Amino acid sequence: MKKNIEGLSVLKEKDMEAFIQLQGEIMKELNALVPQLANNKIEELKNILKEYESKGVDVNEYYEKISALSGEGMESMEVLNKIESLENNLKTYLAEYLSAQKEKMKKIVSRFSKARAEEYSKKIENLIKGEKYMGAIDVLNEAENYVANYRLNVQEFNTRVRELKELLVQMANIGINVQKYVAELKTILSNITDIQKARAEVEKLTSEAKGYMDSLTPKLEVRLELDGKAEERYHAKIHLKNTGTVDALNIRFEISGGYRSEGSIEIPKVEKGREEEIEILLLKGEGEDTMVDLVYSRFDGKEYRQREKFTLKMKKGFRIEKNKEKVKCAFCRGTILPGLDIVICENCGAVYHLPCAKRAGKCVKCGNPFNFE
Repeated sequence: MKKNIEGLSVLKEKDMEAFIQLQGEIMKELNALVPQLANNKIEELKNILKEYESKGVDVNEYYEKISALSGEGMESMEVLNKIESLENNLKTYLAEYLSAQKEKMKKIVSRFSKARAEEYSKKIENLIKGEKYMGAIDVLNEAENYVANYRLNVQEFNTRVRELKELLVQMANIGINVQKYVAELKTILSNITDIQKARAEVEKLTSEAKGYMDSLTPKLEVRLELDGKAEERYHAKIHLKNTGTVDALNIRFEISGGYRSEGSIEIPKVEKGREEEIEILLLKGEGEDTMVDLVYSRFDGKEYRQREKFTLKMKKGFRIEKNKEKVKCAFCRGTILPGLDIVICENCGAVYHLPCAKRAGKCVKCGNPFNFE
């Protein structure tokens, strides 16, 4: 057909009869092509409608109009003209539809970010002007995803804030000053411009608070000393001093080795910075060294174990000297002559005959035990 059309202009100059004949042939060919061209345009328009339909655009009205064009009794050229009109009408419809959707989108997104709403709105306007309607739909979907993600981030943000508040209450309940963390949280909550950034700030603050909590550790310093003997048992005192940064709770200890306890001994707590003294009775064990095995915990139940070793010697509680001058015995009230052995209480300095001190077994003035073993 292309060659025939090119030859048509040449024939018009040379042979009018041949020109008319060729023109008729070309028109015949064109008339044969128009129905196929119309069908192709209809299929093309249907595919376009399917694409918009897949994006959620209501195009049922245009499907009905295309069906009407496919009916009988309409010339192919008339069909082509109506298709062109329908295409122009679809563009107008899409521009109006997308403009309305843009306004709805802008109103919703503005609740979360005015800057982001304005950004999406300008993009859609430019795409509509350029008749890039699919691109405009993509931006609308992007805005919808932004809102969905923002709402999800808000939920997660609220969860993180709630967890941090619960942590701060726990910290306050064990005596930790949480004013710094409370002040920082208030600052975050009063200056939210980006929910993801605010969430990251809350998570960082939570991490700092947890880090401080994890650094809190009870630490018990132990002293054990024998204080006398009663029959087969030994009086002893154990001193537990908490030099850590938090209370030691649920303390259990057992003594073994040279001296031993009858089972474990429990005390509820030793507050930080405080010292507790516990009087106990021990039995003679085996070996030179005496071990104290402790188990205790902190506020969250985390356990700590430690073993302390001691070499214990019974305190005599007195010293023996040669008397240098006449003195009164604190027990029998008799005179102790110079040159005799005397017992002097190491606690209060009271003086005794040696036999009187042995009979008394302790200082009658201050109660300090005398160990003559």
